[in-house]
Formats: sequence, C-alpha cells, structure tokens
Amino acid sequence: MHFPDDLASGAKHHQIGNLSKEEIIADLKANTDIVGNNHAFAYPYGDYTADAQSALRETGVLCSFTTKRGKVYPGDDPTILKRIGVYNTTDFDTFVAGLK
Repeated sequence: MHFPDDLASGAKHHQIGNLSKEEIIADLKANTDIVGNNHAFAYPYGDYTADAQSALRETGVLCSFTTKRGKVYPGDDPTILKRIGVYNTTDFDTFVAGLK
C-alpha cells in the first residue's frame, strides 16, 4: 500500500481512506504473500479509518503505526500506534532522551 497508484492486489487507489474494507483486506493478503509475514504495518501517509483498523485485526496484523508523534504505552490500541521521530539529524543521546 505504499505506492500511490497501485495496490499489491492490482487495484488502484490514492489513500487507504478511499478503500473499502474488502479492498484493504485483499491488499493486506497480497502484501503478506509478497513480504512473507504480517507482523507490522505502517499506514501510508498516516491515513487510517475504522475499516482499515478492522481489516488489520481480521488479517492478524500484530501492530500498525500512524504518523502521530508520541510514545506507546501498555493498553494502547495496537492498530493505531504512535511513533518517535528519528531523523538524519537525530543523534543517539537525543533519541534516548525522547524515550524518557
């Protein structure tokens, strides 16, 4: 789902929010066949919907990440996890400080 026009299943799209739950499931299954597992997922462009979350649960994806910044805590919804930003200017000490 990381390409703006072609899904692994062969369908066309621009954002996950424009796809039906069935289209999302078909693409997740096609991607799993290509990658070899469905352990983690990153929402393209950070775009997610209730249908996307449901599709991820149904296909057994363990965790999925948004583009929202922040920490993850026990009990957070595993289908909409936040991220800690790491950039080409982020040194190790800055990264560790962001974890505290």
